[in-house]
Amino acid sequence: MKKIIFILITTFFMVGCRSYNAFDHLPNANLQKKLPTIDLEFDSESFATLTGFSTNTISGTTYSLSGISTLGIFAGQSKSYTSKSLNDIKSIYNQNMYKNIVSKYGTKKGKVVCRLVTGNEKLSDWGMTVLSGVTLFIPNLLGLPIASCTTEMVVELNFYNLKNELIASYQSDNYRVKKWYALYWGHSDPSGISKTEAFKLCIADLNKQIENHYYILNELLDE
Repeated sequence: MKKIIFILITTFFMVGCRSYNAFDHLPNANLQKKLPTIDLEFDSESFATLTGFSTNTISGTTYSLSGISTLGIFAGQSKSYTSKSLNDIKSIYNQNMYKNIVSKYGTKKGKVVCRLVTGNEKLSDWGMTVLSGVTLFIPNLLGLPIASCTTEMVVELNFYNLKNELIASYQSDNYRVKKWYALYWGHSDPSGISKTEAFKLCIADLNKQIENHYYILNELLDE
């Protein structure tokens, strides 16, 4: 209930906030030569625990047998992940890997899987939200933030050879990004932005680890 009220209040701030492009300032890497071509896989289910939600559906139909109507239930279950920040994170992952780490064309040498190890989101600074409400948002017109959203994230890259054997695993440090709901200088979607920015920091960390382990990883993929 608190989150619903918060969303309704912050609708006021959707006009006049700073614009944001998730694909600005993407991470870089400094490899002498890209790693061999490998399949890029993304564990959407692990990230969806933080950025999206899953929907399960069961379908049914009615059919007639000897004049008797019977309800037939088909054991069909589907999962769908819906989140703009999840789609942005997946696109950032793909762009980073092809731009900085692996060749896009050539003989496949294995695969790499991106997975969320831990992730946490926290809405905070509710005192400012209360103050904004009781003062009819007048201080917010002068720049006072209404609340903040903080995301913490740890991301892992697992490399597998053609035999589907794990040959290398890299885990980022825990990164924390805080963004504000505020008019003029804040954002209309600090929740999504804090997630994508935390993910970029994790990827930059992983890129550096791959740089330092480049020759060994290249040999393991080329075996």
